[in-house]
Amino acid sequence: QIASHSDWCLVISGDLKSPPKEEMLTDIMKGSNVVYLSPQDQKNLPYKTKDFLEWNHFGRKNIGYLYAIHHGAEYIYDVDDDNVLIDPKKGPPTNLFNSTDEMKWASTEHHLLNPYPYYDPAANNVDSEFMWPRGFPLEFVNQKETYLYEFQTSSTVKSKITVIQSLANNDPDVDAAYRLTRKLPITFRKTDHSLALPAGVLTPFNAQATLFKRDAFWGILLPVTVHGRVTDIWRSYFLERLMWDLNQAVAFTPAFVNQFRNPHSYLADFESEMQLYLRAGALTSFLVGWVPTDENLPLAGRIEELAITMFEYGILEERDVVLTQAFLEDLTMMGYKFPSVSSPFAGRTAKIAGTVDGRRSSGKL
Repeated sequence: QIASHSDWCLVISGDLKSPPKEEMLTDIMKGSNVVYLSPQDQKNLPYKTKDFLEWNHFGRKNIGYLYAIHHGAEYIYDVDDDNVLIDPKKGPPTNLFNSTDEMKWASTEHHLLNPYPYYDPAANNVDSEFMWPRGFPLEFVNQKETYLYEFQTSSTVKSKITVIQSLANNDPDVDAAYRLTRKLPITFRKTDHSLALPAGVLTPFNAQATLFKRDAFWGILLPVTVHGRVTDIWRSYFLERLMWDLNQAVAFTPAFVNQFRNPHSYLADFESEMQLYLRAGALTSFLVGWVPTDENLPLAGRIEELAITMFEYGILEERDVVLTQAFLEDLTMMGYKFPSVSSPFAGRTAKIAGTVDGRRSSGKL
């Protein structure tokens, strides 16, 4: 679908288990706007980042990001091969970045927001379903403030949308806990507005159908010391926190893709997502209160300091710290212009997850 649009360049980051280039590039994908980076091609690229990436890992996408940035991309559409554009003739809808009339800004006192209920998800397009995105802290799922929120008008918001996450119909991005216990397929029936997040509010977004403007390329790096089911979620939380210092924001849009998910074992996914279940709540509560040690740090310094902090707290391993440093050096080498810190976020207090005291229920085990 992407290869058929002459104004887009399709960059494919090959891996050790990927088919040979000649098998990957079918007739429709042999145009000048398709680049397949084989493992050998990647080794020859002038990026320091490549020395710290793992093979056979979702983070291999990082090479594709750098290649696109190096070659002057204005937008990056971060997509998986099992997400299909609903309207392939239109291509990825970059016009949404400028559609302020169709944007609603959420307003909530909570530090988390679940965007899925707003879009009225229905199983088999009939039965309403309560859903949450993969990576949303489970201990907060049932707190009404996270999914029943008000809105403010676009005219009162100073932030600029630089990342857009599409919902996905059919098999949306949910965690294995949902898939093991709830209904699929799903259609999001509300299609009239995009939903933007204000500063101080977090929600996870993925690497499956996400548009980045050039102003947000600084935050596109995927960690490599966590599982592929975790890496894009951690990225989203890190990026959102740093966005608040730049007057940037993320928006969710009605589905412009259908996902026809590749074969997965739900139990294997559940095991791979364990860090999300156990640590996302604490991570998000920490991030909304985090401020850099020096309020005058430029963006690159804040990115590095946050990566070091995540290593110190055991969210990432040391390899991701040096990966981040290499990525920042690569961006500088390419002449990438980092946005200025315009509105340093002062931090806020996170809400507390509810607890149950079983000793006060029945007195019996």
